[in-house]
Amino acid sequence: MVEYRGVIQPLPNLPEPEQRAALKGFKLGELYVLGRDCTQDDIIAQQRGNRVVVAPWAAVLARQKGKKDARFSSLLAFVVELHAKGGHIIEAATGLRSNKPADWRKMREEAERMLGRIAQGARSATNARRGSIGYEHTDQDIQAMLRIMDSRRYPNDRTRMDAIKRIGVRPVPRRTWLLTKLKLIARDRGLA
Repeated sequence: MVEYRGVIQPLPNLPEPEQRAALKGFKLGELYVLGRDCTQDDIIAQQRGNRVVVAPWAAVLARQKGKKDARFSSLLAFVVELHAKGGHIIEAATGLRSNKPADWRKMREEAERMLGRIAQGARSATNARRGSIGYEHTDQDIQAMLRIMDSRRYPNDRTRMDAIKRIGVRPVPRRTWLLTKLKLIARDRGLA
């Protein structure tokens, strides 16, 4: 018989109530709070073949100290040890399982992104839309912003941002995003 054991780790950008809510669909035998009740080593020491670790996101199972690479390597080491003892992880938010190679690949990629955002102190570890992906603007919005940014009609950044606002682009990106990301996103989409 499989025994589900919940593991959460409250973080500033992933509060405990949100993580507990993600685990609601599972009948948990026990719930551990990393950093408060136990450590990764304690979970590994208690692992038996019939126990499955359920976490809201795989990223919360990593040690939350240091840079992204250190955090990610601690997660990988934890998963290797867990698998060696006959267990696996279920990610409650997605339903992915670490004992299936295709699922584990997706979990690993998303965990690496989340850990990068957590290490940077981002406001949201789960929603990486703003900034890095491009505010989800349409291709027409991107082209219009490119025209405004390249035009000599607008002498400074404030007038460019006002012009972007006037044409109806919402949300209006920040200056740094316009200077660093706009052309990269346009190139990725084949617009420039």
